[in-house]
Amino acid sequence: MNESSVALQIIFQIQRYSLDDDAASLGDIGIDAVVAARIAKMDAKDLRILCNGSFLNISVDGCKLDNLIAYVDREKQQSDLVDRLILKDAPRKMMMQFFGLTGSEYVNLRRTQGLEKAPIGRWPNPAINMKSLQHRNFLSEINTHYNNSDDLMQLPETCLCLSDRYKFTVREVLTVWIRYPETLEWEIL
Repeated sequence: MNESSVALQIIFQIQRYSLDDDAASLGDIGIDAVVAARIAKMDAKDLRILCNGSFLNISVDGCKLDNLIAYVDREKQQSDLVDRLILKDAPRKMMMQFFGLTGSEYVNLRRTQGLEKAPIGRWPNPAINMKSLQHRNFLSEINTHYNNSDDLMQLPETCLCLSDRYKFTVREVLTVWIRYPETLEWEIL
């Protein structure tokens, strides 16, 4: 897009703001009402001459651009985290508390990811095999979080790491954590 095309778009916007008597929007782009009224009266030939002149002074505020890029990156990371948690069967309660999702947003995200409806009622106990070193290590980590008084419901990244490391869903990780130390008394494989 060349400078005259950008200028023409700005002129059209000025005319629209002027017709709508939108002084605030005109002020936002640095145009006062008198200049806007003069531009509004111009015909197509005058507008073409005006747009071929050089009145634009476009620059980039590097600091603001960096801040916007950082914001977009954070939003993308959060969106990716939400998607990963949904795929790992994170419970609605966690998603509502930590990310502010509504019940219908949660259901829609599960549907979008191709998952069935979340279970209702008490979550079943995951299959823990005490002969498995991996499962014993998992219980050891749960014990550490329990002793540290960590609220895993408020630590979605930690739940996701435990889920990935030990091949449980987030819901199963939370089930073990919520029911710990009762977990040690389950009928274990």
